[in-house]
Amino acid sequence: MTVEVVGDKRSGQQNRISHAWYNEVSAQKGDISPTEVKSYSKRFCGVPILYTESEEFASSINRLKAYNMSEADKNDLFKWFPVTSLMTPKQKSEYLESVQRYWARQGVFLAFPDDYSRQQYPEAV
Repeated sequence: MTVEVVGDKRSGQQNRISHAWYNEVSAQKGDISPTEVKSYSKRFCGVPILYTESEEFASSINRLKAYNMSEADKNDLFKWFPVTSLMTPKQKSEYLESVQRYWARQGVFLAFPDDYSRQQYPEAV
């Protein structure tokens, strides 16, 4: 499922979904805060999208790599480092799909709002 939005800015719906998911992952995992979930998601799902599509962003990330930061420091950095706020609606849709796959590999189910309405049909399972 892809959330597609027409326009230049990310939609409120996309932002609401991502923030609801950060809370949901935190609740399901139990050992990670929503802020940490957001940081991991930005780092492992958002950075690869922008890295391949923006030379300026890739240059910034490459400069950060030179600092040889610890994993904890990298996660702290992405609490404030802009990633999703730089995305177009199309990129944000790709990000949401990536977040869904990333956390699914860790046993967390995340659904788009439309997914719930399709659960009543056997073929949706």
